[in-house]
Amino acid sequence: MNATISNATVATRRSISRVWQSYLTQLAARPLRTKMVTSGTMFFIGDAIAQFGIEGRRVSSDAVPQEGYGPVDDDIVLAYNPIRAVRQAVYGALVLAPLGHNWLVRLDKVKFANKWGTLGAKVGLDQLVWGPFIVTAFWTWTGMMEGKSTQQVADLVHFAFPGAYSKCVAVFGPTQIVNFLWVPLHHRLMVHQTVGLGWNIFLSYMTNKNNTLLAIAETKLAEAQVAEAAVEPIHDKAHDDERALAHAMVEDAAKVLAAVKEERQRLRHLDGGGATAVGTRM
Repeated sequence: MNATISNATVATRRSISRVWQSYLTQLAARPLRTKMVTSGTMFFIGDAIAQFGIEGRRVSSDAVPQEGYGPVDDDIVLAYNPIRAVRQAVYGALVLAPLGHNWLVRLDKVKFANKWGTLGAKVGLDQLVWGPFIVTAFWTWTGMMEGKSTQQVADLVHFAFPGAYSKCVAVFGPTQIVNFLWVPLHHRLMVHQTVGLGWNIFLSYMTNKNNTLLAIAETKLAEAQVAEAAVEPIHDKAHDDERALAHAMVEDAAKVLAAVKEERQRLRHLDGGGATAVGTRM
């Protein structure tokens, strides 16, 4: 039994090693094309994580279709949007990968006598020049692909930019420090996208954890409401005290539920990859 598991592990490692070596070969021979394929694939995966894990979309006949992005009622289950996923993949392959590849090549030419001066200049240029540009490009692309008018696209960019850019700085500022210090140039775009994908996975986990807390809070509130309704309508001190206690429990349960729902909305606002924020720079 142990020998079988060991052989399977070795075979898996060899397969992964072959895939990685094939990727490195393609990256060396055709760097831009390889990055375009990789970027498109990772954007597609990132959007799937965002739609299913963060936004709670489902492939179901009962799910409600919704084009684009935006808040919806908590009780509505949205349908998975494959067109959006394809748009994300196309953006990653045809827009982000070529632009990101060329930007990182040019940024690598920034050199100062001092190592830390070079690092500071690269990170500063990346966050102050590339960051605002690519966030704007992402939301402009999104609006155009959704068929919005010029004014609607401008409004979308204006609305989305502050939150998306601030989150990109928070996540990719530290990422770029690591990138520029230790990661070879030809792997830096992939590091970007791996971080963005990891952010989506983290938020998906947090969202599912929040969903569990939400179900518990809803159950507690329902139990408290049943207990309050069960108090006999007799007006004496004992029943009045019991009624007051039951009502206080309902109020406490309602507050907990409201807090969990607020956290759910916060997580949805933070989502990355396929929807907003970090996905703009994956």
